[in-house]
Parts: sequence; C-alpha cells; structure tokens
Amino acid sequence: MLTSIAIRLQQPAVLLWLAYFAILEVLSWGTSSWSTGPCLISGDQHPSDDDSQQSCPTFLLGSLILLGRADRLIGEHDKSIVAVFTVVLAISTIGLWISTKNVAVAGRVAAEHIPRVERAYVFLWHELKHGRAPNPLGGEVLTVQFALRNQGKTPAVLRQINVEIRLLDRADGYPMTFRQIASDMPLGLVLSGDETTPFFPSRQLIQPEDWQKVMRRSHFLLFLGRVQYRDIFGDPHETGFCLEWDGNGFGPSPVEILNYYT
Repeated sequence: MLTSIAIRLQQPAVLLWLAYFAILEVLSWGTSSWSTGPCLISGDQHPSDDDSQQSCPTFLLGSLILLGRADRLIGEHDKSIVAVFTVVLAISTIGLWISTKNVAVAGRVAAEHIPRVERAYVFLWHELKHGRAPNPLGGEVLTVQFALRNQGKTPAVLRQINVEIRLLDRADGYPMTFRQIASDMPLGLVLSGDETTPFFPSRQLIQPEDWQKVMRRSHFLLFLGRVQYRDIFGDPHETGFCLEWDGNGFGPSPVEILNYYT
C-alpha cells in the first residue's frame, strides 16, 4: 500500500499540486504577521511581542479553520443540506431519464433508418432489347430481352418473377392488375448490390391485324411484369413495371398503379 501511495505521489500532476500548496503555505508565513490590512480568515489569538496584536493564520492553519467551520455548518444545517441534496438528486434523475429516453429514441430511429438505406432495391434494367421474327404458322413472334438490376447496397433473394406481353383495347384502359403467368426465370436467384442479371427472353405471337391495331393506336401493346424478392433483413419487397410500345420499342407508360416498388 505504501508503495502504491509513493508511486501516486510521483505523478507529475500530484507533484505540481503539492508544490502549489507548499508555495501558498510559505507565502502565508509572511502575511500572517501583518499588523495592518484585511485578514480573510480570523483565527485564534496568538501570543506575540504585542499581545494586543492579532495575527492571521497561515495557509495550512486557515484551511483547517475553514474545514472546522464547514463541519459546524453542516452539523447545524444537516436537514436543510439533505433536503437540497434530495432535490438536486431528483432533478438529476429526471434529467438522466430524459437523456436516456432521447438516446433510446435516436437508437430506434437509426435502427429503422439503416434497413431503408442498406436494403436491396430491384428494378427493371433500362436497357431493353426486342426483335420480331416471322412465325411459320402466321404472324410474328415478338421477343423482348430484359434484365433486372439491384440498385441497393445489399443482396436481394429473388422469389418470383412474372412478365408478359399483352395486347389491350384502348377503350378498356390500362390494366389494373398483373396476371400470374409462368416464366422461365431461375427462382432463388441472388443479386448482389449493383449487380445486373443476364438478359431473359419473353415472347408473344402478334398477328398482322394486331400490329395494325397497335399502329392505328386503337390498342395498347404492353410489356409488364412484377418481381418479388426479400432483402437480407428478411423483409419482402415487390417491384412492378409496365412499358408501352411506341412504334420503335417499349417506353414508359403513364399508368402509375403498375409502376411501383415497395
């Protein structure tokens, strides 16, 4: 124990404080015998050459006097001090509770924010390819090559992908729902962040009279679909898309109910 105390006394901060107190004590020797001037702490009467002259205490003695007076003050007002301490403790406890609550709210907001920022976002890749080939039995086979891209930062596990090419009368308006049509997509496909799938084909037989309807703009020719996937946090998501033939290829359609993501 003595060794530990000796080591602590050798610390620079401790040595500085000891030197500071020693200087104060030495300086107080000179002021303790002043016959004039104010005395901040009045101590007991000390004998001297002039018994009527009262000297000021030194720094060490003055400190002891202050400690004694503080002890008497605490003893005389102990109940008041305890009451004040209780109030301060109550205020501190309330402040600590408010701070803890704010930290908890901030933590919850951060926890809710992280999945939105770090999750996967799968969309239809903007580079579509299409081709038309004659069908031996009549009409043309329209083939659309499309890909999906994960625009998020973390992987996406694809669960279900449905796409179709649909011809609709404009008088009936845009479709409001997707049809469940089987596709040749590989289920269980995992897309890493910023990764794009290979191109996949979707084919539809279009008769010559149907092409005429599309060119006269009496009918829609739509390429639409939906992809369902999960992010690494286990939450399900879905992206829908609907594109319209504009004469040269498929472009964005104005129908909002089929162009969405969750």
